[in-house]
Amino acid sequence: MHYRLPLFVIVAFSFVISFSYLHNLSDPIAGTVYKCPPCGCPHDEEHFSEPGLCPSCNMKLYPVDESSIEFAAVSGFMLKNNVNTLYTKFIYPSFIVGILLGFLSLVRRKGKSFNPFLGGILLVIALYGFKNQLFGISYGLSSDFRTLFAPISFITLLGPLCYFYIRSQTESFNWERRHFTHFIPALIFFIGYAFLLLSPDTVKRAYMSTPFEPFFGHFEQLLAVFLLLVYLFYSAKRIRTIEQDSKDKYKRNWIMRFQFTLLSLATIWLFLIGVNNEVFDMGVATLTYNPLWIVFSLIIYWVIAEVTLNPRYFFSQTFISGTNGYSIEKLESDKLILLKTMEEDHPYLDPSLSLDKLAIQTDMNPKYLSLILNSTLNKNFYEFVNEYRIEKVKELLLSPDLKHLTIAAIANEAGFNSKSSFNSIFKKYTNLTPKEYLKQKNLQVNSEKGIASA
Repeated sequence: MHYRLPLFVIVAFSFVISFSYLHNLSDPIAGTVYKCPPCGCPHDEEHFSEPGLCPSCNMKLYPVDESSIEFAAVSGFMLKNNVNTLYTKFIYPSFIVGILLGFLSLVRRKGKSFNPFLGGILLVIALYGFKNQLFGISYGLSSDFRTLFAPISFITLLGPLCYFYIRSQTESFNWERRHFTHFIPALIFFIGYAFLLLSPDTVKRAYMSTPFEPFFGHFEQLLAVFLLLVYLFYSAKRIRTIEQDSKDKYKRNWIMRFQFTLLSLATIWLFLIGVNNEVFDMGVATLTYNPLWIVFSLIIYWVIAEVTLNPRYFFSQTFISGTNGYSIEKLESDKLILLKTMEEDHPYLDPSLSLDKLAIQTDMNPKYLSLILNSTLNKNFYEFVNEYRIEKVKELLLSPDLKHLTIAAIANEAGFNSKSSFNSIFKKYTNLTPKEYLKQKNLQVNSEKGIASA
């Protein structure tokens, strides 16, 4: 698999686009004694001589010590332009990379694709970080306040996507419709943003000047962090299921590092929300979350480095027709487990054996077990089990120790619980009735004995 070149192209393209369109920012103007809270609006570094409201975000101005302003004007403001330029040129390429990798997971190459859950995680992080760079900050990408309501915030999906990604790496995971319920919070926020986006400008401006704006943003953040922690907790035990052999050593270590990184992200995010609460009484929707966007960028750069160095762990044969999103390698591997169970434990001897019972014995989901039978053996459950039972009947019919048993009794020993169904199934597989089969085998044995004695 030669995925390194496309990945390098994506990263290079992202940097070229970012460095081409990002421009230097003008220095803020030093003021006197009142200042807008650091919400990231165009006036959050401007100082005012009178108390009141910020003309950009309508936040209440707060007093600032004049000596600290003078010090900042001398030592800090001279560097801010260069720092902001470097900062934006660091985070924007990562967001572009995340978005491109997210869409890359929808593209197949020779039946292989980037893991969709990991691609979704990068896409969610990139879109949320990108959304907070559009408007309302001094280095924003847009001067149109309408972009504030762009419905591209799906950050509450971060927890579910991490959980599904870890499950897809640690067990036989099958995507089902019921899993879409985990996406309901993100859908609700999407509807909220879309409703505001389609509202008249007067409604948008009124919304921006009410306390509900920061409340809505903080509630989304808190819910996203809470869900992330909950899903990481439930996915922690999944990591233990990875076999600790040499083949899976990197995989296990990667999943553990991945989970620790997401846990660190949640911790940093909670800390920044706590600072916002203590310093600004939750009055700013995004605070000055620059550290958070840097962490987002570092995670994206880290994942792209891991993918580039070990692409075979991130590109798999997914979404192949007839396999419900499972790789052929995975299905074939679990088929061997199933066959080993049938050969060693003989579960088919149980007349009451069902798909659910066999799934429990093989530690597989019943639907996934059925998928293995259909896609790798081209058989349904009953065809698969009856083949083993018929072979067992053949063996028992020729056993000298069981000549005293009737054919019905032997069929029961092999797992059949109905004489009529046994006869029809036996003839289907052998084109003979049990008596005809036994007679034919006896003639064959006698013939072989006669040849031997002659």
